[in-house]
Amino acid sequence: MRTLVLLLSVILIGCSGDTSDKNGTPGDDDDDDDTLTTDTGGDTGGGEPEGIDIVAVGFEVLGILEPDGSFGPFLVDGVEYPPQVIVTFTDLAYFDLASDQQAGHYCTVNGFFGLSDYTVFDVVPPSTSPLLTRSQAVIQGENNGDFDNALLSSWYDVALLLDTEGHDCGGLVDGELWGEDAEVLIDSFNGAHFAWGFGLVTEYIRAGWSQETLDEYGDSMTATYLAINDRNGDFFAYDWSSSLLWEVDPDTNEILYNGDQTEYLAPVSVAGLPAGAALPEAYVQSYAFWYQDFAPSSGSVGLDLTNLKNGAP
Repeated sequence: MRTLVLLLSVILIGCSGDTSDKNGTPGDDDDDDDTLTTDTGGDTGGGEPEGIDIVAVGFEVLGILEPDGSFGPFLVDGVEYPPQVIVTFTDLAYFDLASDQQAGHYCTVNGFFGLSDYTVFDVVPPSTSPLLTRSQAVIQGENNGDFDNALLSSWYDVALLLDTEGHDCGGLVDGELWGEDAEVLIDSFNGAHFAWGFGLVTEYIRAGWSQETLDEYGDSMTATYLAINDRNGDFFAYDWSSSLLWEVDPDTNEILYNGDQTEYLAPVSVAGLPAGAALPEAYVQSYAFWYQDFAPSSGSVGLDLTNLKNGAP
């Protein structure tokens, strides 16, 4: 499922402004309007049954691209955060709503990277095992010039380790299906085989952004290829999200602000880099464009929740 085409200003995380969990920043304690909380009680209005019908999942990775290709921790206002992934579960209505109407139709879980024995990486080493890529546009039959087997600059192969307590899914999702605290849903993905890598931005990804955003930030954008076992047990990485690269202090990994700190970050250009070339040191945040279906009520099933952990390192 594709997400809505949004202006970057709507979904960009901000260190001095909006810091909602939905937008990927380690959340603060404020009550931002677009921060989902469990006090919705699953009430989506219009006679909807209690507990939303979760049908799809999207992934957004955050971390520092280090000079050696590893993926490391980052600092925001002097506070260090580990490399991580924001996992967003949505219902079907989510994809037809504007961003300011989506509260109550999704929940988020923070995830980290490690091994199947639940060892968490402080720094994720680049993988040397091949990661085969597929083009979502090719799969969908779109003749837009994209292709399979893209050359990646760096890629990472891990077990996905979720925060099983610090999430907002409990009380929102269907408790009979997913557990009162969403433990069945979370446990299905906790420990899943997961990989991601960075490649040249694809036309499929460009189509997910407004022209205004592309004009301002397109030179700092990459495609982010994400892999999780599909329903057949295959493990391919698809261009399901885009990433933007931002300047950091090379000595501290502190994310740098523009100018007088009233704006967000200083973009790092990757324009002109050939496919497979090493990316510069930068803070990376990805934005999900494709959310993979896993429930029959969505009309298609791309994942089998019983095989997600197969092959995890």
